[in-house]
Amino acid sequence: MKKKTGLITAAGTALLAASIMTGCSDNEEEAGTEAEDTTPEEQEEDSEEEDEPEEEEENPDDDSEEDNPEEDDSEREEVSFDTPEAPGDAPDDQGEMEIRIEAEIEEKEDEIVVRADTNLLPGSRVKAQLWSEDYSIGGGYQFTEVEQDGTAEFSLRNPELYDTVLEVEVEFNPSNQREEDVIAHYGEFGETLEGVYIYRDDNRGADENYVARASAFFAPEEGTFATVETETPEWNFPDDQGELNVRMDGISIEKDDRYFYITGETNLLEGASLEVMVHLPDYIAVGFQNTERVNPDGSFEVRVHYPDEVDEDAAMELKVKFAPYYSSQRDWVTEHYGEEGENLDGDLVIEEIRGNAAELVLELQ
Repeated sequence: MKKKTGLITAAGTALLAASIMTGCSDNEEEAGTEAEDTTPEEQEEDSEEEDEPEEEEENPDDDSEEDNPEEDDSEREEVSFDTPEAPGDAPDDQGEMEIRIEAEIEEKEDEIVVRADTNLLPGSRVKAQLWSEDYSIGGGYQFTEVEQDGTAEFSLRNPELYDTVLEVEVEFNPSNQREEDVIAHYGEFGETLEGVYIYRDDNRGADENYVARASAFFAPEEGTFATVETETPEWNFPDDQGELNVRMDGISIEKDDRYFYITGETNLLEGASLEVMVHLPDYIAVGFQNTERVNPDGSFEVRVHYPDEVDEDAAMELKVKFAPYYSSQRDWVTEHYGEEGENLDGDLVIEEIRGNAAELVLELQ
């Protein structure tokens, strides 16, 4: 069977080859006949027609040129962008124990931007906080870390309060740090801090705890935006600071249509809490008092609402009182003057149900 199949295949192959050769010969004869029927002039014309490029038909719907942004830039507009600023140089006093904190506060429509310039170590954790004596501002604070150049920036929500005074405070508290090198440098409780920006704060489990702080005040007005800067404190420490014979003097009082602004001097320990009250003997009035801690040198500044709904000739007194038994007193203050004020001495001492206090009373004109 295999041999028979091979014979058939060979025969078929020979027949197919003959057919192909015959076809090629016929084609060559037809081509030759066709070439013989054409004159040299006609052949030259055909050659020119073949060499001439065909013109492309214009397509009225083809607007590819208009859509090509490389050829038509009539609708382009420039896009603005912010170039990231390179980190600035570290200040010459960076890392010194005499702390410096300066800040600019810019009020905007939806936020209050705080830009601080310090000599703190990079990575130091600082906080900006917004305060009002008339309102509780939820979420009015933010933490961030100091950059390589000593700066720090915060964005606080604008509470849009137009009947109060706002205080913006920038604080560095060593007991809130996370970086080990920062803690090692400044001490866990700020015991190495120096300078006019340093305040004694809550004990936090230590005998003494210190923070660096700068603050500024402004009264928001609807439709306008304020820009203020912190000021460098200037302290005048009295020789008798801490004596038990309490002194209150150098009182200055100003007012506008909303507040009394009272400043004064004392020989109280730093952090002692004062109560300042406007007393109206002929009226039953509440809400015209405020509390404030004295500064490192015993001085104080406080605002009290002005009672505008009273007769112009109504009797009015201003009382400034220091009571060691108030719960707001720092531990070191209570320990020094006595839990019930039993250590107090001098002409300003008064006896009250809970203990002794020192009080200055001024009659307002």
